Amino acid sequence: MSSILFAPLVLVGALAMSHTAAAAKTEPALSRTAVASLMVDSPQGQLSVVVDSAGRFTDASIYTAEDGSTKDLVFASIAGPNWEAEDNGWIRNVNAHETRGGFSAQGLQIDLQQRLETGPIPGSYLLTQRYTMRNPTDTTIAAAMSRYLDSDILSDEGQRDIGFIPGPGAWSYLLDRSEPRADVLTQFVGIWTTGGQQRRAVVRGCCEWLAVEAIEHRMVDGDTTGDRLSDSSDDRTLTNQRTIAVPGRQTVVYTTRTLLGRSHLSSLGELPTGSKPD
Repeated sequence: MSSILFAPLVLVGALAMSHTAAAAKTEPALSRTAVASLMVDSPQGQLSVVVDSAGRFTDASIYTAEDGSTKDLVFASIAGPNWEAEDNGWIRNVNAHETRGGFSAQGLQIDLQQRLETGPIPGSYLLTQRYTMRNPTDTTIAAAMSRYLDSDILSDEGQRDIGFIPGPGAWSYLLDRSEPRADVLTQFVGIWTTGGQQRRAVVRGCCEWLAVEAIEHRMVDGDTTGDRLSDSSDDRTLTNQRTIAVPGRQTVVYTTRTLLGRSHLSSLGELPTGSKPD
């Protein structure tokens, strides 16, 4: 039997802080030399985001034509296990809404395709980040891969970071209200990952990026009634984790999707849930 190298999921230094220290949060640094801008228009407005060669981003600006406002829906979004790339990597625009790039980390050679497009709900946008991981060694490399997202969205009424995991789907969300209404705009962000095995999703109080334990799967911070919906406002984060194993001399694809929107939702049931539970 071949041996396996395990690349553990570890804390991101800027995010490894207690829940009570949320006011002192610091955005993680993007690669200074390998960044690119993505932008897409829709009948409802526009979304723009600056991504780096490892798929990190710290701002996602959404413009809504209806009220002429621009909101930032993301404080920090990071993939990895703590992918501080071994080199700055490279990234270039294919067009205004797609990039290609690559970097090396955890012993893997990684190609990254990032694409921004309009989403399934009017006023929403979908960022798909496809990591093609090549193992140049003869030994399997395994890692607990995850997408971590800290949003900090805030409604006009003062609600913030309402966590929600619809069942039995694959998406997990943060919203600026627990009861959307069709006559107001609801802000939301959601994540979904594919590839590998043992999907684990959790909504936590800010701001620790830790491996997701099996007992935490589908838990939502602030849920006191068992409906996987936060009952109060607080500073919260999303983590969606999968176990990836890349055999020697082979390639595995890991994909993360981020849905960002400012839309007229009449209920939480209008949010995508994913095709199947896994």
